[in-house]
Parts: sequence; C-alpha cells; structure tokens
Amino acid sequence: MRRYSLRRSPDGVQRANARMSGGDRGVRRTGGTLRAVAALLGIFLLALPPSLVVPAASPLAAATRPGWDTSYGNDHFGHWLVDRFGLPAFEYTIDEATDPAAIWNNSSGAHNDFWHQIGNDRVVATAFNHGYVQLWDQERQYRWSNLYEASTNHYAGGFGYVNDGSQAWSTLYSDRPAGASYRRDFGMGYVDKEEVANGLDLDQTVFAPFGNDPVLLSQITMTNTGALTRTYTYVEYWDVNPMVVTATLHGQGASIPQPIAATSFDPASRTLTATPVITPGGPTPHTLFLSSLTDPVVHFETHASAFFGRGGRALPDEVAAGRLSDSTVASPTTGAMFAMQAQVTLPPRQSHTLVYAYGYGDAGTISPLVQRLAQTALTALSSSEAAWSAAVPVLGLPRDQWLSREMAWNYYGLRSSFTSEDVWQAHLPSQGSVYQYDWGMNIAYRDPLQHALPIIYTVPSLARETLSFALRAQPQQGFIPYGFASGGIPFNSFNPGGKLYPDDADLWLLWLASEYVLATRDVTFLSQVFPYLGGTGSDTVYNHLKTAYQHQVNGVGFGPHGEFRMLSGDWGDLEGVNGATESSATTAQAAWVFQYFAQIADLMGDSTFAAQVRAQAKTLVGVTAAQWTGRWFNRGYKGATPYGVDSLYLNTQPWAILSGAATITQAITDDNNIKTLLSQPSPIGAASESTSQGPSGEGGTGTGSTGGIWYSLNGPTVWAFAALDPALAYQEYKNNTHATYAQAYPTNWWGVLSGPDSYDSFEAGASAGQAFQMDYPVQDTHAHAWPLYDTFKLSGIQPTEAGYTINPHWPFAQFTWNTSVVGVSYGNGRVSGRLHPEGTGTVRMHVRLPASLPGSVAVYVNGAPATSTQGNGFVDWSMPVTQGQDTTWAILPAS
Repeated sequence: MRRYSLRRSPDGVQRANARMSGGDRGVRRTGGTLRAVAALLGIFLLALPPSLVVPAASPLAAATRPGWDTSYGNDHFGHWLVDRFGLPAFEYTIDEATDPAAIWNNSSGAHNDFWHQIGNDRVVATAFNHGYVQLWDQERQYRWSNLYEASTNHYAGGFGYVNDGSQAWSTLYSDRPAGASYRRDFGMGYVDKEEVANGLDLDQTVFAPFGNDPVLLSQITMTNTGALTRTYTYVEYWDVNPMVVTATLHGQGASIPQPIAATSFDPASRTLTATPVITPGGPTPHTLFLSSLTDPVVHFETHASAFFGRGGRALPDEVAAGRLSDSTVASPTTGAMFAMQAQVTLPPRQSHTLVYAYGYGDAGTISPLVQRLAQTALTALSSSEAAWSAAVPVLGLPRDQWLSREMAWNYYGLRSSFTSEDVWQAHLPSQGSVYQYDWGMNIAYRDPLQHALPIIYTVPSLARETLSFALRAQPQQGFIPYGFASGGIPFNSFNPGGKLYPDDADLWLLWLASEYVLATRDVTFLSQVFPYLGGTGSDTVYNHLKTAYQHQVNGVGFGPHGEFRMLSGDWGDLEGVNGATESSATTAQAAWVFQYFAQIADLMGDSTFAAQVRAQAKTLVGVTAAQWTGRWFNRGYKGATPYGVDSLYLNTQPWAILSGAATITQAITDDNNIKTLLSQPSPIGAASESTSQGPSGEGGTGTGSTGGIWYSLNGPTVWAFAALDPALAYQEYKNNTHATYAQAYPTNWWGVLSGPDSYDSFEAGASAGQAFQMDYPVQDTHAHAWPLYDTFKLSGIQPTEAGYTINPHWPFAQFTWNTSVVGVSYGNGRVSGRLHPEGTGTVRMHVRLPASLPGSVAVYVNGAPATSTQGNGFVDWSMPVTQGQDTTWAILPAS
C-alpha cells in the first residue's frame, strides 16, 4: 500500500511524500526526479558538439538513465531510494531500540548507533539514527560543537518540540509519541526526518548548505493533518557543548570541555550566541550561534537546567509549560544550550516552514552570515541539492547500473569530508574516521594527498588547496612529518620511545602535484610560491617538488640491494619497526612516480633534470624487476634476507606492474596468484597478505596490515589489473563498494554509507567483515576516494605532458564517465568527450578506437572538423583549450 501526503514545499513546488512497503521500496519519485534526470541528460549532451548531425545517436545521449538503480546494496538497516531531489538517498527503517541486529560493540561497550556524514566543503556533521546531529569544527582545534552527553543534559540538537495547547511531544526519534509514524532518510548533504503524530506532520531536514558556509540549516515544515485550525508552539533545540578531541594516539575522543563565558540574544537578527572562555596562549575558539532565519522568536532559552528541569530530554519543563524563560548566561558554564520558540497557526491541510541556522564563527562574522542566509532561507535546501545534482559525476554502464549510484555517493562522501584548517590556510580531506574524530589527528601525511587524486577531476580548486597544505607541511630539509595533530602540530611519535619516519611521504607530494598539473593544464601553479614547514623559507611549487625528489633519493636513500631504505615504515607504518630494512613497495611506487614527475620537469623546460629523474626511474625499474620470486614480487628485505618470498604481499604488486618492472608473463602470473590467494576468497575486496605470513605488529592474521582489506592497496591493484585482466579488475572494483559490502554483511552497519580504514578479511575467521578500528568504524575517506579514482583508470583517462591518453579498460564496449574536468563516452560506433581545463594552451589527444569503428574516422572539436592521424588502434589530434571553458570532441565514422 502507498499513502501520499501532499504539501507545498517552501519554493512553491508541489511534492508527494510516499511511505512505502513491499514492492514500493527503493524509489521515492516526484517531479524533482524528472528535473534531475533532465539535468543529467544535459550533462551527457555536453559532450557532443551541437553542430553534429547525429547528436541523438551519441553514446552520451544513449547512456542516459531513467533514474538511479536502487535494487542492489540494500541491507537489514534500510534501503536505497531516489529522493525528492532526484538524488540517491538511504532510508533507515529498523528500530534500533528493539532490533538486536542494531547492537554492536567496541572498547567502550555496546551501542545501537548508526550515523551518516553530512557536510559541505567546510564543515562535517554526523546525523544519528536516534534523531540528533553533531557539528564538527576543525579550523583551529579538532572539536565537536555540540557533543551528545546525556549524563550532563547535552543532547546535541537538530530536533525540536511541539505543544498544541493540550499536549506536548518531541520530534526526536528516541522520544517520539506512542503511535507516531517516523521516517529517516540520509541523503547528499542532509538528514530528513518526518514524524506524523497528534494530527501534525512535521518534516525536518538538517543540511549543510552546498559551498563554504560554517553552518547547518534546519528546515521544518509543519502540516496540519486535522480538520480544525490549530495553533502550535514549536521549539527548535540545539546544544552548546564544545568539546575538544585531545590529540592522543589510540585516543580518548572528545575529552576537553570548553566552558561558555556568556550567551546573548540579538532581537534584530533573531540570533543567540555563545561566547567561549578564551584560554591564554591557546587558540581562540569559535563562537556558536543559532538564528531563526524566517520567523519571529517568541521566546528563547540558554540555560539547560532551566529548560529541561525535571522533565528531561523527553519533555522539558519549559516545553510542557508552553513558554521559554528568555534567560542568558552571564558567567562561565558548561551548562549552556540554545532553544528558540515560534508560534504557528495552521488551518486544516495547510503548511508552514521555519528555517534555522546553527553554526560557528568569530563574533564579527556571524551577523553578516545570518543576514545573507536569511535572504534565501526558504529555497536553500532545494538550491543546495540542485548544486549536488549538478556536481556529481555521471557513470553510465551497460550493466550493474547501481555503480552509477555508488560513484555518485562516493563523490558526495569524499567531497563532504573536506574541512578547513586555519593553520594551513586550506581545505583538505584527511583520513577521517578514528584518526580524526577519536584521536584528534590528521595522519598520515599521505592520506589527504591520495584522497585528493579524484578531486583533481571533479573540484580542481579543492585539489589545489590540498596541495597547498602538502607544500606548507614540507620541511626544506629533513623528513616530512608522519602527520599532524590538532592545530597543525607535527606528529611523528607512534608509541612510547618510538618515532615514525615513513620512507614514502615525498612520493605522494610528487604524485598529486604532477597529476594536478597534467590533468588540469594549470602549469602556472608550478610558479606559485609557498613557505616550507617551520618558517625555514619559501619557494616555488616546482622547487618544492625538486626538494621532495632530492630528499627521497638522498634523504631516504638506498639500501645494499638498491631499494629505498625502510625507515620506521612505508605504507605499513610499523614495517621497519618490525625488522624490515628495504622496501620493494616504495621502490616500485617511486619507479612509477618518477616517470610521471619527469614530465613536469619537461613542462618547465628543465630537460637536464628531467633526464636525471628518468634515469633514476629506469634504475628503480631494474631494481624492482630483480625482486621477482617466480610467483610475485617480494615485500623487501630484512637485512640480507628478502621477505615476502613465501608469502604474497599486495603492497608491491600493482606498482611493479604499473612501473613496467614486470614482464607480461610475470604480470600474468602475479595476477593469477593475487586472484587465487587474495581476491577470489573474499566477497569484499582482496586481502593484503596471504595466510602464511602471520602477525606483523598490527593485529593477528587477516586484520589490519597483516592481511586485512584496505582500499588504499586495492585501489592501485584494480588500476594495475585493468589493462592486464579487465574482468578481474572490474570484479575487484565492484567488490570494493559499499553496495557489495551490504550484500555480503547485511547486519553490519558500518560499511553501508561509508566505511572504515580496513576490514578484517576471510583470513581472520569469525571476525571477517568487521572494521579494524571499531571505536569509530565509519567516515574513512579511503572508502570513497579509491573507488572513485579507479573509475578514471577503468575509463582509461591518463593525463600526459602533451595532453591526454584515453585507453579504456572496462570489460565491455560501452560506457560514459563525465566529471567537471573531463568526460568520455564509448558506444554505438561513436567516441566523444570533453575537457574543462584550469589553463589555456594546446593539448594532444591520443584516443583508443573501439572495435565498432574499424575503418577511417573523422574528428570534430567543438563541432568543427579537426586534422587527425590514425594508427595502431588510436587516433591522435591536437586541439586548443581555454581556461574555464569546455572543449568538446567527437570521433565519428568518416563519411
């Protein structure tokens, strides 16, 4: 049965909300869906010049979807659907209070929490199944603005209370009235909660508005479902409980409260503020605020004890009384909160929408922000979701159409993980998860850099900002720190008496910078000047990169077998601590990265240095080739003894193949052994080591870096497999998705919307599928970044010094992959694409011809014929590109 409740949304668009069961599960369609599909069609059609005679036959047009496939990846906790904005969303359907599958355990005990990341380019928040929302602030300290702590009357916020004159009730799921119906949807940038009780339909959407504002908006639409006009008191509640996450390895979580010095109310802007106590010598914490953007504030409250009284969270005393006390705090306290009371009169079947803003800022920035937000308050949600719809990349495949939804969701998960840090003057995507939210750190240095790789092709400005962090965090001499603690403090200690000096940090800087410049054509970026870490001077980006290269070669240096020395570790943090002295993985990766970086030297006209880098890369290829064991490449050396001879380590294998160190025969053998030992036995991605290895210091066999399942190893593996074994690459690509995880482990909540750093593998036995770090098992950015980056690699998109090579490796002939920087589509005897660069110049295209184009072809650039050459299965041409403008191209059969 399907029931609809019709109401008018704030932007005047009639919409239908469906509560679904049985065969209706998975789709919630409205007119917004049709608008979104039309927008997607427009994205596809961008790739073909309008002057071509056959645009309707283009693969870009043919790949248009009727919607997002929501049939795969559903689990015990809920199901995917298409929301009213035409975007993927997940409806959480179980009752965590009664369903035993909702219970999970970690070091602090049993829990029934399930949460979703909502964010924009600046802030991150966590929306919980219970109905509350916590706001994260990373700009000066790693802290929660409103940490949930029931023992001290702190309940996070993002929900409200209703009083209709005869009864009062909460909109929090955990305190919902008896008999109420309740819906919880987690979408791109929002959580939407709809409660129907006592003749009132109350739909609340808390969202981070697309862009860079340090704020969450709360939109509440109240609909009188009864037959009589009624007057309601509505109270919007947000807590004030700033709590700093102490920078502690294997950490303490939020553990340092920040008292509030005073609260105040500004009637002109309808804004409550909470000014923090400033500790001498420490960073200045942000002021918190709550503002009513649409309606008068009848009354307010900032004292938690007065507000809750004896009634507590379920029914606060002041809500039951129907009046807040208009009190403010005048001395330091940890018992502050925000509540605003509105009065709404509704005739039968009529609706009213209120919008509130909850966020942070310095005192002088809050009023202008509130004034600006108020101007578009009633359209902010639809505008924000329209922006997400326009931004998400579009993947079209002839089968497994759910992957289009998956990659769009990965884009959302990756982009919404970005936070701003004042010390770096940049937005960046740290690893998130336990490292950020429980340990209070941005570790390791390599993590934001690898996460920014797919961002190059989707939001180049954010990739550039991540690079600015990487450059500012680089010393002019010495090792790049392993990572950074809250406030930009270098962090190298891993355990008492131990130090972490990774041997691969320089490579990630070289890789990200090289790919950014080559992909975007932003060559001028290489001439920009950035300081070195610690105020030891400044230099151009290009010279920063030369410093990184020289440090890798001369600072890290080589062992007696010609491999890079294993310091404390490479990707495996404790590999050196546990006795390894040389790293085959770092050596093989460097062989590939140096070949890439040499192209940057060529672009700068630094031909002598380019030749030096290429010569070093060639040497490293030879050194890596010498590590072939007959079955795979070894892991490295422990003194004079190679290890990883009897045990297959995934770390080295993809880089040996990508760098060219493996012969075809060796690559096929390596591929088959990885398939047999690591990939095929696992339903959710290849294990990182074979079972014979045993513990290496980070857990037992099948866990952590001792055989766990890591996106950051499987990502390069998919890429390396792609040209060699497209079917295996595609299977591994699918296995490393949230949807496949949900199918394999339907009662584990932590892999459904995001994921952990790693999973225990099949080698771990009973714990297979469990997150390695259960203290904070979600929101790890690896889970979104690597599958997204692999989509570029399977699509064959490779930037070069001259321009782009397009050489697809999907195991089928037709596909479309379109992002804000690059798009390409194959199918129906046509190839087409587009570039949207950050620089102006000429690019050389080298594009693989499909089997469906066996004869002569013609190339069109922006609709006009272009001179091209054809041979060895590729077509080549040059075309001018202009900064900030689309250049479209198409390959058609010659007439």
